[in-house]
Amino acid sequence: MNMNELTMDNIGSWPFTARLLVIGFVCAIIFVLFFTFDVKPMRAKIAAATASEQDLRSSFQVKYSQVVNRRAYSQQVETLKTEIKTILHALPSQLDVPQLIGDISKVGTQSGLEFNFIKPQPELDHPYYSELPIQISVTGTYAQLTEFITSLAKIPHIVTIDTFSINRVDMSNLPANATPANATVNDLLVMELTAVTYKQNNKKPNKKIAKGGKPL
Repeated sequence: MNMNELTMDNIGSWPFTARLLVIGFVCAIIFVLFFTFDVKPMRAKIAAATASEQDLRSSFQVKYSQVVNRRAYSQQVETLKTEIKTILHALPSQLDVPQLIGDISKVGTQSGLEFNFIKPQPELDHPYYSELPIQISVTGTYAQLTEFITSLAKIPHIVTIDTFSINRVDMSNLPANATPANATVNDLLVMELTAVTYKQNNKKPNKKIAKGGKPL
């Protein structure tokens, strides 16, 4: 049969090969349409669902860990609160500055140092405690300075060293009687430091005043 004689009206009399080609072509079109409008969107939905599942799994693991460790976290928070209260109660409500300066002078003298000055500075207020910085300058040997720093930790006050510097003595400004006992001029060092002591801050925070004179 000639190819020009092949029409849809006589498809039943087409050669087997021609009918097979037509059937294959129709099946290919159906497959392409099925993949484009059904399979491909479905694969995209499956991929999105898989990614969402992974996110949900990760979120679940994080929340599960938080729930499991919540009791431990709560216990740690309570322990920290107790420790903070203990530390705050250990601070004095008032500072006896003359007594503190006397204690510092005593340990410095016992260490063999000469004091150049002791200058208390203004208090620095914090929400729960206040700081009292004290600037100190002493002259002595390295061994005497280290003994003084060690002895500061033993006085009946909480004292920390904020900043310090150590330099050789400026001979032009050294008083005649400023050489500590058992030391030569060449051994002398000047240490300037800021010691900080603490007390409870009993001041109530200032309330903000809104318009009309009423506290917020």
